Amino acid sequence: QQVREHEPDAVVVFIGANEGFRLPGPRGRQLECCGPEWAAEYAYRVRRMMNTYRQGGEARVYWLTLPAPRDGDRQEIARAVNAAISVAAEPYRAQVRVLDMSELFTPGGDYRDAMTVDGRRQIVREADGVHLNGTGAGIAAEVVLDAVRRDFGG
Repeated sequence: QQVREHEPDAVVVFIGANEGFRLPGPRGRQLECCGPEWAAEYAYRVRRMMNTYRQGGEARVYWLTLPAPRDGDRQEIARAVNAAISVAAEPYRAQVRVLDMSELFTPGGDYRDAMTVDGRRQIVREADGVHLNGTGAGIAAEVVLDAVRRDFGG
């Protein structure tokens, strides 16, 4: 509905940090996170969203991967979500940019609360160990804006 109403030239998506719930699969079977069937179903859903947002190739989609969360169980979920995002984007690489927040914020999959920003160490994560704080969101926004500039000029 939003795409029909607004016809955006670009859409930014950064979701999935609170995933891990069962998904309905084929024939109503419930799929437990985070095995191959769950990841395939998640990728299917992401691909449908990407296809809607890309508007038949008329728009760009910037989909951000998840940085590793602090909790080890949630790290497994983030890895499954990120793999599904990558798989989902394959048919639409001409319009969909997968922007790697995982490597930026958690190099090598190692969680960290802080990183060097503008020459000094700054907190980039919320206390929940999952979400980015304002500083982290600003860093992610710059990555998105750089990708937008590459696609649209400016």
